[in-house]
Amino acid sequence: FIASISHDLKTPIGIIKGYAEGIKDGVATGDEVNTYLDTIIDESNKMGKLVTNMLELSKLEADSIQLVLDKFNILRLIQKIIKSFKLEFLSKSLNLSLNTDLEYCYVLADSFQLEQVFNNLISNALKYTPPNNDVIISVKEIDDIIEISIENKGTFIPEEELENIYKKFYTLDKSRNSSLKSNGLGLSIVKKILSLHESSFNLENSNEGVIFTFTLKKAEDQDFE
Repeated sequence: FIASISHDLKTPIGIIKGYAEGIKDGVATGDEVNTYLDTIIDESNKMGKLVTNMLELSKLEADSIQLVLDKFNILRLIQKIIKSFKLEFLSKSLNLSLNTDLEYCYVLADSFQLEQVFNNLISNALKYTPPNNDVIISVKEIDDIIEISIENKGTFIPEEELENIYKKFYTLDKSRNSSLKSNGLGLSIVKKILSLHESSFNLENSNEGVIFTFTLKKAEDQDFE
């Protein structure tokens, strides 16, 4: 844990230090200063996200988070999240869409925690999907269960890597390319949150890419009385 976190914090700290010294020493002038400052801000945001994820995961692992279960329309939450990612997906020439035959779909779950699940899964799809491909969120009803899948096309995970993907700080990019903005905690958080929901979940290669599927409890009609 210490080795992993030291590596993930040391890199952005080194970049921030180098760019700050470049500004102080006058290496950057004119418009270059704004570029240096943007880099410093970007690296600071990465560190902030890493620390936030570590704190969230530590609370989940300590069982100190209690779910606040409520009945809500999961389609509305998904549409909200799609809207929030729209510009990022457009910038990579990716299409993010919702595929469902349902007009509405009420689940019994913690909406705040599920938003984290979607944000982590869609962020992963954004990082690893090649340009000019689709990321499709599908929702369907199976008896008293709601099945949700997120499929990103055009990329695959080596079969030997699948068993490691939920490990803390594990990334498919062994060089830990900082441009991917991945700290290897997202799927660990997803696993913990979905486990609290007693969800069945699975990540596998599909015919066209990678698909993550999970289930939620359908809210029954009497839950609204």
